[in-house]
Formats: sequence, C-alpha cells, structure tokens
Amino acid sequence: MHAFLTREGTPPGELLALGRAEVFGYGARVRAGRVTAAEHRPEGGFLLGLADGGAVTADRLLVATGLQEELPDVPGLAERWGRDVVHCPYCHGWEVRDQPIGVLATGVSAVHEALLWRQRSRGWTPTGPGSAA
Repeated sequence: MHAFLTREGTPPGELLALGRAEVFGYGARVRAGRVTAAEHRPEGGFLLGLADGGAVTADRLLVATGLQEELPDVPGLAERWGRDVVHCPYCHGWEVRDQPIGVLATGVSAVHEALLWRQRSRGWTPTGPGSAA
C-alpha cells in the first residue's frame, strides 16, 4: 500500500483484514463467492445469484472490477514495475523526488503527465519529438 493515509507500506492482505474487522463491527456479514447474476427486485434491492447455486439479497450493489495495468511492450519494463518504474506522481513522486525522471506516455494526456512529473524533479529537461530542448 502506498499513499494511503495511515497505511503506508501495509501489506494488502492486512488491509483486507482490517477492513473486514471494521465491517463486522457494524454487524455486516461477508460471504466469499462469485456472483453470476444480479437482478433488481421490484420491492427494492437486489437478488444476487452465486456460482455455487446459492443466492443473497442486498439493499445496495457495489461493482468492483479491480484494476490491472496494461504496460507497453518495452523489454524489462514489467520486471521493474512498482520499483523503478512507477505510474503516478502523487502516489510515488515523493520516493523519486529530485532524481532524474523519464516519462513514457502515449495518447492525449502525455504532455500533461510529463508536466505533472516535472514538479518532482529539479533536473527535468524535456526531450523528444516536439520538445523545446
């Protein structure tokens, strides 16, 4: 865990356990399983069908699909991901402050991304196609 107030460096499994303990304190129950169907009930709430054949009802439905980075096909990039290669100046900028920083970006937000990283390094010099240097 990084850049999460009061939880810097916490292993993800530990954060999960802390979250579940807090939820249990409110009287909630946690049931492991995979949802295969979700129906809005006429009287309100949802009926969720589970892969094991069971079903549960819920007043609210939160869909959390997770996040997976899609890295460009650059040799060695994946092996350095999360250590020397980072994705967010707000999440990781402090750790790399005042070090030489290179920005690999594509798409319409590439210049914006580079400028955000510029705030973290005094030695930053724009290079490449369309740069002023």
